[in-house]
Amino acid sequence: MTRRPSRQAFTLIELLVVIAIIAILIGLLLPAVQKVREAAARAKCSNNLKQLGLAAHNFESSFGTFPPGEWTKPSDGGGSRPTWSAALLGYVEQANKFNQFDFSKDVNASAVNAAARIQDVPIYLCPSDPSEAAFAQGSDTLGRINYFASIGSVADCRMVDDSKSGIFVGTYSNLAAGQTPKGVKILAITDGTSNTAMFSEVMKGLGTTAAAGTFHTSNVSTGGVLSGTALYDGRTVPGCAGGSVTVRIQYVGLQYYRGGINQNSFYNHTLPINWNKKTNDPTTQKYTCTEPTAFRQTHIAASSYHTGGVNVCAADGSIRFVRDSVDFAMWQSYGSKNGGETGVNLD
Repeated sequence: MTRRPSRQAFTLIELLVVIAIIAILIGLLLPAVQKVREAAARAKCSNNLKQLGLAAHNFESSFGTFPPGEWTKPSDGGGSRPTWSAALLGYVEQANKFNQFDFSKDVNASAVNAAARIQDVPIYLCPSDPSEAAFAQGSDTLGRINYFASIGSVADCRMVDDSKSGIFVGTYSNLAAGQTPKGVKILAITDGTSNTAMFSEVMKGLGTTAAAGTFHTSNVSTGGVLSGTALYDGRTVPGCAGGSVTVRIQYVGLQYYRGGINQNSFYNHTLPINWNKKTNDPTTQKYTCTEPTAFRQTHIAASSYHTGGVNVCAADGSIRFVRDSVDFAMWQSYGSKNGGETGVNLD
């Protein structure tokens, strides 16, 4: 009888070599998978902004202007007005959500608008933002937003006549009850619609309280009303770079519908891109800054979890990815609608 040769098992060294090879392959594969996933998320984010650009132009076709930064002032004595994102709901296939609002009532406090306030609107969220922070009113969670409207290269959303102002500035606080402001006409964008930013991304806040170390997109009291250079360059405001602060507003992007406070509606071009991105070193932590009482003066940078920059929607509806290494002067010029800068170079 022929004896079959015996099969030898792996030696320990061979097994370890195989395990090491598998570990190396997994180590090489995971970054590639993460890059593909982020590329898909960035593309989805870009598409969201594209839809917002189209919605703004459809609004313009209906009303003759782009949507105003804030809409009708309530006639019930409330102070919270609907912001541009509430006005655009009907143009982003959210007509049912739009019809839930009674814009004659305070959008944030009135019980009539409770159903309209809750739940996220998917198109308003960047898929790369991991923040799970959310406001709750009773058992309901309020809708959030990652896409903010540009007020240009100024810190005050009321600086209508300033040459550095952007598309969504307005004198909203001066409205009479029930009055709806007019937005900006395309012809008023004399720098050219392709040279003027309309929407960009802002990272949502990481918390709803003032607990230290749990935020990055928070606002910090500047300790006084902004004026002079501080209205145009947030880097000159000491509070923007950290330090001793007393007021921290963490609910950036946690109330998608609410105007009257800049940190849920507007960003500006007064700080470099990703200026306030969280670092591991709290001594270099940067903040956005707000005038301490009225919340109408704010330095809030465009920011995102995408590697190296942010998606931006221009006034012509085009989308581009702008690197955070872009020349700051060019970034400022991109924010203004009639500052005389017609040759903006963001490359």
